[in-house]
Amino acid sequence: MYLLRVALPDRPGSLGAVASALGAAHADINAVEIVEKGAGRAVDDFMLTIPGDVRPDALVTACARVPDVEVL
Repeated sequence: MYLLRVALPDRPGSLGAVASALGAAHADINAVEIVEKGAGRAVDDFMLTIPGDVRPDALVTACARVPDVEVL
């Protein structure tokens, strides 16, 4: 299991865009926790599992392709 922390815009659709990107990278999202919100940004933790043939850095790459999202 992996923990991935991301900062994203606090606006409708941002969380869904990150979840879709992670799904496209073959990640299974087990839990999402909102760590903090403020000033138009949110920090969320994703608990993920991935198949054995998927490298963890693929998750970082997938999130980095989402506009205005930063992997922390």
